[in-house]
Amino acid sequence: MRRAFLLIVIVAIALAIEIAAVPLSIEAQPKESAMPQPVFYRTVKVDGLNIFYREAGPREASPKNAPTILLLHGLPSSSRMFEPLFSRLAGEYHLIAPD
Repeated sequence: MRRAFLLIVIVAIALAIEIAAVPLSIEAQPKESAMPQPVFYRTVKVDGLNIFYREAGPREASPKNAPTILLLHGLPSSSRMFEPLFSRLAGEYHLIAPD
């Protein structure tokens, strides 16, 4: 059990590093915008394992310089449980929720 937890933590850290290296593909919307931030569904390969994650909000390369929040869930949950947080926080923070 402890070994599985450590593997999950290592994969989450590797995912955060991998995502930070990806070029910026979206522009941050102004805070006054009535439109919600889009949520992107992506996968990244880490040590031969495909990891699915959800991502929203401006990245650190944006003018806002938004901090990144890594949302980790437990088993048997999924990153879908964070959808309410994505809609509320994506305008202020860069959010990543791996599965």
